[in-house]
Amino acid sequence: MTIFPEIKQKQYYTRIMICPHCKAEYREGFMRCADCDVALVSELELESANAEESSPELVSVLETEDSSFLADVISLIEEMKIPYVLQSGTALGMGTFLQSDALEWRAVLYTPDHLINTVENCISRVKAGRSKELSEEDTSSD
Repeated sequence: MTIFPEIKQKQYYTRIMICPHCKAEYREGFMRCADCDVALVSELELESANAEESSPELVSVLETEDSSFLADVISLIEEMKIPYVLQSGTALGMGTFLQSDALEWRAVLYTPDHLINTVENCISRVKAGRSKELSEEDTSSD
């Protein structure tokens, strides 16, 4: 009777490493995210998953057709490191069904709901600065 030796099969199990910042997946052996330069983890913490689920709601804080004014507002909120989303283009007027409105450029600025007051203060500051510039131009032209 011939007894064959037991052959042990190697199990090829690779653990996936995850970047906690951008959620990119890496094979085992990688230690840092190539994009974020952050240490990789084998599991994402439950807290970070829950934090994403309870992200703040975005609300509209400004609707404008004045691209120069919008640029000044965005410059100020970026300086203050306030997150925002900007939606702009000519298609924003399509919902009105008015032909004259349909192709006008428009922009809507959104921000997390807990930052509404801060962004509204930024908008007021830009308006005040523009009013001051206009009054100085009127004074200098006299």
